[in-house]
Amino acid sequence: MTWTWEFYTNPRGKSPVQEFFESRPDYVQAHFLGFLEIHIEPQPRGLIGKGGPFHLVDGHWQLRSYNCRFFGLEHPTRRQHLIFFHAFEKKSKETPKNELVTAEKKRKTIIKELEQVTG
Repeated sequence: MTWTWEFYTNPRGKSPVQEFFESRPDYVQAHFLGFLEIHIEPQPRGLIGKGGPFHLVDGHWQLRSYNCRFFGLEHPTRRQHLIFFHAFEKKSKETPKNELVTAEKKRKTIIKELEQVTG
């Protein structure tokens, strides 16, 4: 079965991650899309070594595209389906802790939303 993916859309019909993605330069968008087309099956240790461009971090998947980070989670009921729910532009060597905290809060909220819809 082939993996599928989407950008998360909040209850108000907005998709901040998609808006962020569309605001990035063409080369970042092409890298993101190309990587997903070639390597849609994530591996726990990363596809290109530990800490590779697509790897598991604290229960969510992180895709690196140049200086941008996209966070995704596996859909709880749809097999092999990723939802990208958070993204930001990395401006320093270290990932800001507040971005990781925000991503974790969003992940928990989205899982609750999906459980209510599918439960």
